[in-house]
Amino acid sequence: MQIINLEEKIRIFERFAKTGEKITLKTVFEGYPIGQWAIATRYLIKRAEKAGKKSRITENQLKRLEELGILEKRIDSTVDEKIDSLIEWRKKYPKLDMEKKSQKKVTTILKNEYSNSDEEYEKIKEEYNKMKKYYNYIRIRKSQGLLSEEQILKCQDGNIHGVFGYSSQITELTEKYKVSRDDAEYLLTKYETLDNFYEKYKSNTIIDDRDKKIARIIIKNVIDMDCGFNDGYDEIYDKITSTVNENNSSRELKYELKIYSSEKLKDAINSLNEKEKKVYTLKYGLVDGTTPQSLSSIGKSMGVTKERVRQIEIRSLKKLRKNCNSIGINVDFESMETSNTNIKKINELIKNIQLKKGNLKQEIEELKIIIEKRNEYLRRNQRTEKQDNDNRTLKNEIKYLNLSNRTYNSLTRGRIKDLSELTQKTSIKTEEQIKEDLEKRIIEQQKIIEQQEQIIKELENQIKGDRNG
Repeated sequence: MQIINLEEKIRIFERFAKTGEKITLKTVFEGYPIGQWAIATRYLIKRAEKAGKKSRITENQLKRLEELGILEKRIDSTVDEKIDSLIEWRKKYPKLDMEKKSQKKVTTILKNEYSNSDEEYEKIKEEYNKMKKYYNYIRIRKSQGLLSEEQILKCQDGNIHGVFGYSSQITELTEKYKVSRDDAEYLLTKYETLDNFYEKYKSNTIIDDRDKKIARIIIKNVIDMDCGFNDGYDEIYDKITSTVNENNSSRELKYELKIYSSEKLKDAINSLNEKEKKVYTLKYGLVDGTTPQSLSSIGKSMGVTKERVRQIEIRSLKKLRKNCNSIGINVDFESMETSNTNIKKINELIKNIQLKKGNLKQEIEELKIIIEKRNEYLRRNQRTEKQDNDNRTLKNEIKYLNLSNRTYNSLTRGRIKDLSELTQKTSIKTEEQIKEDLEKRIIEQQKIIEQQEQIIKELENQIKGDRNG
């Protein structure tokens, strides 16, 4: 077989261009498959550009190929280009998959979801029919074993669906987090990745009800440090630590993490009376192999009404709340932000725990150690602050201020023992200013007393003079 170099191929392309005919995939000219040459040439050039490699093609050759239209999609696309087009289409129109659907259903989705006018509808419909042909072509290639593993994986991760199945991300969401395929695809279409969805949750900016529902399924807010597998205990601890009105179980989705010990919670439940213990055991399915029961079902087994069962649960909930601090660990995100804790490490641990990544037990232990260190740091600060306050109080007591006897006696007569009692009534700020002010006031009062004594003497003398006269 004769090997034709690129320069010779370009000359053949140029001769064909003079015929004025349109080149297609099946075009053959002078015995050469120039349609296939055109696709292969364009693909090799684009692949070199994506990889950042220097092409062997000269500037002159590139210019001639561009003038001939070989670098444009005027001819049929390659398999990889068809796959890329399908992936972009699915991102833009996720509800229009390539699986077999009735024309009526496709029309309904097109009109209700993606088009605002007849013109727009016709345009999207034309694109859809084109993508459908691409999908069928790639599907047949797969059935013939003509797709590489890389291409098949690309179709899966690109959510083309159909014979290619679902992406690894959708599979992880459905298998690990037990969400439906529709919800998984909805989440990834809207947020692209689970990490992006988590960041939105963390910033408390998830608004849509569907998004909140998915967040409650995927993101775990209540974690058992004993790594038990009974969700009933998680639900009980969540109720114990929630401040929700008992008559209104709905509450806003909030970024939080509650870590508790299911073993300690079991002990707390076992300390309840027999009726209370039975209600919790049956309602939350705490015995292995059992499922949660309704209040009505529990009432029948106990020979009481549904309302009575509810009252027993509320009463026992108050008892369990008294043991709340000994059962769990409080993780206060806001105070952590202001302490000297390694915030980056904590955020990473919390994210892994809430999304159930890595070794859950090990990460919980690491978080417990960090929280305990932080609590010890806060306790130390509190002790230091208390000591400083005590010292400050002693320093402000008047008997330690080295006042003059006159000032000290005046303050004592006024039942003033501490400078703080004066600073509440005056704008004077410093200790020296307070002492000076006190001295001035005492001198002024002394002058007033002397003046009053002088007036009294004068009056007494006047009275004596009147009597003598």
